[in-house]
Amino acid sequence: MSAALPSLDLIEREVRAERIAHIRHHDAVDTKAGVVLVAAGVLTAIATQPVSTPRYPGIALAVLAALAALSALVPQHFPTWQTSALRRYLRAEEEFTRLTMLDTTIDMIQELKRRLAWKVLMLRVAVYLLGGSILATALGTIWI
Repeated sequence: MSAALPSLDLIEREVRAERIAHIRHHDAVDTKAGVVLVAAGVLTAIATQPVSTPRYPGIALAVLAALAALSALVPQHFPTWQTSALRRYLRAEEEFTRLTMLDTTIDMIQELKRRLAWKVLMLRVAVYLLGGSILATALGTIWI
């Protein structure tokens, strides 16, 4: 531990834990989006047997839910270290290097948060559309 930056170790641990938590949340959103995608596909298949005009709104909403879930599942690049660029810090003071790496990791977390917010929004839209599709399909089935 350094006398100039006594809290550096503590902050580094917390930032590392925060980054790991965001990556796990990212994976959880992907899993949930996959479930919504499958549910939308199943609902579309069920609603088209037999296909009838009153079921069209439910089918359309299921397709939109699937598209929203797919947009949440689009593969994205996680911000990572350019490891070859780290070589320039070989002769730098350890404290300076650690602080630079900490700042860069914080920037990576901000990027992860931005991407995660988009995925969560798309998942939320997909869930609402799927709910609307279930309701519309049920009403369309009753109407037949």
